[in-house]
Amino acid sequence: MFGLVIGSVTVAEPIDRSTMLTDAEVDAKARKWGEEVVQEDGARAQHESLAKLRQSIWNSDQLPVSARIEYLSMALSKISRFSMYQVAERIEIYEVAQEKMGSIPSHTNYFTDKIEKSWKTNAERVRKWESLPEWQAAMNKIPPNGEGSMSRFNLLNSMWEDYDEVCSENLGMLGHIPSKESVLALGRYLQKRDEPGIIQHSRETAFVAAKSLTELISDGPIQTWQADGEDIPKWQQWFDEVKAGKRIFRFVGSDVDYTLDGPADARTLERIRNKNSSNSSRPHPSGRREHAIASEKEVGLNKMGPVLRGGLIAAILLCSAALAFFLKCRNVA
Repeated sequence: MFGLVIGSVTVAEPIDRSTMLTDAEVDAKARKWGEEVVQEDGARAQHESLAKLRQSIWNSDQLPVSARIEYLSMALSKISRFSMYQVAERIEIYEVAQEKMGSIPSHTNYFTDKIEKSWKTNAERVRKWESLPEWQAAMNKIPPNGEGSMSRFNLLNSMWEDYDEVCSENLGMLGHIPSKESVLALGRYLQKRDEPGIIQHSRETAFVAAKSLTELISDGPIQTWQADGEDIPKWQQWFDEVKAGKRIFRFVGSDVDYTLDGPADARTLERIRNKNSSNSSRPHPSGRREHAIASEKEVGLNKMGPVLRGGLIAAILLCSAALAFFLKCRNVA
């Protein structure tokens, strides 16, 4: 207690509360300081982690082909624009991994072979189900219209669930690899599979292929994937035009015009542009779509796993409490 001693009586001096921080101000300062500490530590950890990853990517050439593809797949997923990494060098390292993957001969076969193997396994299982009298009886009990249509749809989807998961993983990975082989593979899976005598699988294959092309191509018919099934026909038409040699395309981050044969030469560009003058007008001449990197920090924060988010929040709260206690003690002392 502050005060003035007069004889044996202590007279308390009034406390100037105008210089003291309110609880709200203490909390705001503590929270801001805590966030700055966490961001600084987080950025330092990200720089260190990416430095190690960069070295491992460069050394991946020493691995057998299958192991190299597996490692580069992991790296591309880990540092994609949806990852938690928010530091500038992420893009540079991501592009190095893309280049490394694209340089592997027949790299797309590694992913499409997994899809085809899964299709064969799933198709054989579905054929066995369809041959069972119990299966036919169960299907006949489902009304063809109304709620029955949704029940039938869900049942058919469940039959192909394993296959859809394999497609999602492997076609999704092709969306990270800017190569003409990736475009050709994704274009194939845009089309409905013609397999007579078997109930068709869901639209998951075309759905994931369209999503991957949206991430891969900078001047396609769709600039932002909205998970809308109506976008699939637009990509199907786009691929038909590319396959017919009527259209060129660019990958996100590149100024190079491509056909399915590779980078387009001047004669090919002139022929295609003369045939379709609208194709010469590009909304983004640089070849890099704005939304691919503009909100990267926001996307990274939103995509953090729950454990990491919880850890950050706990760290901030702990720092806030410590600082609040310190400031209050200082004002009372």
